[in-house]
Amino acid sequence: MADTANHLDFGGVADGAAQIDGERRKVFEAGMQQLGATAPDAGAALLELFRTLPAAMMSAQAAERDRLVALYGADDARVRRAEQSLAGLQQSEMVAARARVRATRALEQLRAPGSAFWGFVNDAAGNPLPGMAVQLVSRDRGGPYAVATTATDGFFRIPLPGAAGAPAPAPPPAFGGPGANAGGTAFTVQFLDANRTLVFEDLVPLVVGSGGAYREYQLGHYLCSAKSRSVGA
Repeated sequence: MADTANHLDFGGVADGAAQIDGERRKVFEAGMQQLGATAPDAGAALLELFRTLPAAMMSAQAAERDRLVALYGADDARVRRAEQSLAGLQQSEMVAARARVRATRALEQLRAPGSAFWGFVNDAAGNPLPGMAVQLVSRDRGGPYAVATTATDGFFRIPLPGAAGAPAPAPPPAFGGPGANAGGTAFTVQFLDANRTLVFEDLVPLVVGSGGAYREYQLGHYLCSAKSRSVGA
């Protein structure tokens, strides 16, 4: 009886997560369409500004620290404050650099032909996980549809049915489970390490229609899980 109750609760959670994923996708796709209509070149120019401005600020702060050291010595309180300010700028730049990577990848998707499932895979601290295999598995047939390997920044991209470079044969029919859209195709998203070990499987189905899809994953907990299992090549 308890197992049945747990199953029902889990089904509700999965259904709710699928609905949230669908709403998030609508908002994201609307933003991408607006960005695409306002010239990607403008976005590239803005990203370049956000690369050079933090570098200039850190360079100026480092020069100020060196000036204070020359005047008052390395142990002076003013030097310590300058060093703390510089460290804060450097920490902020690390976070901003990750954001720029994602923005750059988003601009690439605007220029890329066809629709795709794309995103990033990170560890628990938000650091990119390169070399992870991201696999789409047919919800209807239970077999792999396509796989991609994450880049050094954790980025992956899989062309979706009907897109240029999408794998053959034709994708499975629509899946009618939680979160499914009329006319959509549903996949399970799996993540495998270099040893072909399944380290995580997204329980929320990826339902795609005529557009693309974006997700970002943090897998730190699952990479250490004893529940990982090997799958065939």
